[in-house]
Amino acid sequence: MSRRLSLLLALALVLGLLAGCGQNTPEPSMAGEGAFGAEAGSAAPVPSQEAQPQPSVRASGTAGTFSMPYNSSYGWNPYSCIGMENRAVMNLIYEGLFTLNNSFDAEPMLCKEYSVTDDGYVYTLTLQNASFSSGKALTADDVVYSITQAKNSSLYSGRLIDVGSYYGDSEGHVIIEMLRPNDRLPCLLTFPIVPSLANLESSPPGTGPFVRSAPEVLTVNQDWWQGAKSLQFQSVTLYSSSSAEDTRDSFETDTIHLVYNNPNSSTAATFHSNFELWNSRGTTMQYLTFNGTEGMFQDKAARVAVSHAIDRVGIAESVYHNFADAAVLPASPYSSVYDEDLAQKYGYTSVKAATDELAATQYFVLPKAGQSPSPSPSPSPEEENEPDEETETEDGEAAASPSPSGAPHYNAITMVVRSGNLRRTAAAKAVAENLNEVGFYVTVKELPSDEDEFFYSLHVDEWDILYGEVTLQPDFDLRPLLASGGSLAFGGLAGSGDLDYLLSKARENSGNCYDLFEYIMDNGYLCPVLFLNNAVYTTRGVFTGLNPSPDCVFYQANNIQVHYE
Repeated sequence: MSRRLSLLLALALVLGLLAGCGQNTPEPSMAGEGAFGAEAGSAAPVPSQEAQPQPSVRASGTAGTFSMPYNSSYGWNPYSCIGMENRAVMNLIYEGLFTLNNSFDAEPMLCKEYSVTDDGYVYTLTLQNASFSSGKALTADDVVYSITQAKNSSLYSGRLIDVGSYYGDSEGHVIIEMLRPNDRLPCLLTFPIVPSLANLESSPPGTGPFVRSAPEVLTVNQDWWQGAKSLQFQSVTLYSSSSAEDTRDSFETDTIHLVYNNPNSSTAATFHSNFELWNSRGTTMQYLTFNGTEGMFQDKAARVAVSHAIDRVGIAESVYHNFADAAVLPASPYSSVYDEDLAQKYGYTSVKAATDELAATQYFVLPKAGQSPSPSPSPSPEEENEPDEETETEDGEAAASPSPSGAPHYNAITMVVRSGNLRRTAAAKAVAENLNEVGFYVTVKELPSDEDEFFYSLHVDEWDILYGEVTLQPDFDLRPLLASGGSLAFGGLAGSGDLDYLLSKARENSGNCYDLFEYIMDNGYLCPVLFLNNAVYTTRGVFTGLNPSPDCVFYQANNIQVHYE
């Protein structure tokens, strides 16, 4: 007996929303909200810009065309292209079996409905009556072929580690047999579906609403299974851009009208024009993890207390200018698995409350009245290299080690962070300031940016806290960080029997994420700080109904109107 999980009603709801002309579409923010870093080929706003809404001189009904950039050096293979600009274009060409909404839940796309056996090991997918822009009908063989391409792709292989065998049956269904159950598997099946070919083409056709009718022109796919007539714009011109500066200049001279990028990268050109701006939620988490094998954070009470000392909202605002979402639990706060009531148990408190909580832990030293717990400024490199001498108080207890200047280093700890991203380093330093306020003396040390050297340093260097960054899969799988043998498990805290059990139960049934998150936070295994966002910049007045989702700039494309002369 299998429990039928039909998505027909969900699809009807989605189509109903599409007909509603974007009633739930968020309003864009104003231009000039802060300076952000951006990836190569992208740009960011100027911090002092305070643009006011102005009527667009371009607005004139629904003209149905706009321009956006691409970078020819990244190519058009949907399983290997890492260029954000190209991937934004691909959102109009390709579709997955499912798509993510802004709660990080799966909605039906090329999968019409599915069922899963009671034990969670076998999924049976029924496909839409769809076809590729080439005219070829979508078949189970195409899906099986696409899953293989995804499994062999560095972009998507991490999503499919629990997928065992997969094949089409005689009735045209796709069967997926799992190695381990995961009730959020549909959230992972959002990668592009392409036709089954002997060799993957460099630019294969897709089932999406648009097709590349020329190297730099997209036109409507007249055979789109959702109905070409439902679209409210008819063409997209692509502009070849080779750099962030080129993209910026083209945007400001009205050559292009939409730019999708990572506003939190270290290198960026800057926008000066009057634009509209949307957040695109992501799964990249910045967090603290602890060295639980020695020092201060052997004591779980100290690890838990740190969570109460971090002003996450302040860091998201001051460092990332709100292109990040403060998060207390290890999932996006916009995700349906995030529980706000649970998060409040571990969130930021007052400095006094956090200090009092730390004072009750095993290794934390509460400075005496009149003594500064955290001398400021931080010690110079020469001071850091000076050996500390332990002294004793009159009652024989160890006192804080004095610095060469004579100021005591109470609760001295080292926080490490991977170099190579100025925003990430700034966020680590902001966390250090929070910890200094409650009685720590934090030295922030940057480790090499090279991945291999970074991992080596984590194993050989002495550290107490790691300010880490990881891009999680869309189901917020935490096994790399916390499971036995996890590739990103540092500090000796991962892999307990109870933790592995709860990680497994949360995958089987996402309703168990509450128990998993509570256990993680009660034991201080992780201290999440924030989730980073991507950005969509548009020329003011050109778009209405735009509603970027975590994996699709043109989510609910039927709602989007383009106003441009």
